[in-house]
Amino acid sequence: MLKNMKIGTKLLMAFLGIAILLTVTGIVLLLESRDALSKAAFNQLESIREDKKAQVEAFFTERKSDMHVLLETVTLFRQNAFQKLESLRQHRKIQLEQYFRERLHNITLASQNVSISQALIQFEEALHLDGPNKEKTWQAVAKQFDVELRQFKEKHGYHNLFLIAKDGDVVYSASQNTIVGQNMLSNQWQNSSLSQMFQKGLKSVAIQDFSPCVLSEGNQHVLLFAAPVFQDRKLIGVLVLCITPKQINTIMQQPQGLGQSGEAYLVGKNNAKIAYRSDQLVSEKGQNRIGIEKSGEDVNKALTGSTGTEIKISSTGIVKITSYAPLQIEGLHWGIIVTIGLEEALTPIRLGQQESFFAKYMVQYGYYDLFLIHPKGRIFYTVKHESDYNNNQ
Repeated sequence: MLKNMKIGTKLLMAFLGIAILLTVTGIVLLLESRDALSKAAFNQLESIREDKKAQVEAFFTERKSDMHVLLETVTLFRQNAFQKLESLRQHRKIQLEQYFRERLHNITLASQNVSISQALIQFEEALHLDGPNKEKTWQAVAKQFDVELRQFKEKHGYHNLFLIAKDGDVVYSASQNTIVGQNMLSNQWQNSSLSQMFQKGLKSVAIQDFSPCVLSEGNQHVLLFAAPVFQDRKLIGVLVLCITPKQINTIMQQPQGLGQSGEAYLVGKNNAKIAYRSDQLVSEKGQNRIGIEKSGEDVNKALTGSTGTEIKISSTGIVKITSYAPLQIEGLHWGIIVTIGLEEALTPIRLGQQESFFAKYMVQYGYYDLFLIHPKGRIFYTVKHESDYNNNQ
């Protein structure tokens, strides 16, 4: 049959066969190419996905690692702040205890001074004189001793100096003479701090805690020291010296090392009442002065003999570091408290720079904000200080 077919027909059939073969081959190749391209696209997408996945995981791994470093940095700042506050507390404690040792030593030596005993005797004699020579005699005694006694008072920073005869008569006052001639055992004066101090001073060297004194300007609080005065081993009276809060505040209110929010103050307990023994100037509630009642766990711990440093939330919600200790002053039940805001303590700014460590950290790693949160939920620091700052979460 093929033999009888014309050559043209044979060629046509051959071409048709070849065309079919090429078409089938093209289709097969096209399908294989499509699969290869799809596979290549899939592989490329998977590669990009894995690359992005690795980048994201690396980013969070780095952030997590950075967070550990940041936490260690915060811990280091906290330790440094604790040590700094404890050092300040110990320094002020030593200063105060030394101050009172010097005052006690001072009054002990003064009470044994011949000038003091002679002045007491001669002022007492002049006080009890009768007749026209009384004033002249008094002036002569004052001319002999007044300058020396006043110089002693001023030199050692006392508010006043009293000489009191053993029968209770005040025979001399360095700052005012209105009390001279008053008897500390009389009904009028028997409940006063000066009368109580006089009676203690008859027996030994003593301290009387801060209390309001009618003999001071504005009835301000004064602290009294007393010592017995002898002549030829015979008790003749009592020397009383007094100081105002000014001397104590001078020690406690030194600004060095306390920054903007730091504060050092004293508390004391007398007759079951706990109150300030120095003026507190940096206070969320305004200025607190000697005599105003004070409470708090750190206060109680200091007055029960404990020493420590810890973080607390104040009554107004401010997070602080507080360092406390009892004071070893014979005759006084006092404690010292040194505090600083935790925000300031943990966000130091290097000298000459404007931004804190955390502000720079936030910018360097591209964070929107950075928070420091107390375990009880109080946000005590944010870089941006937005509405959530100093709130409780």
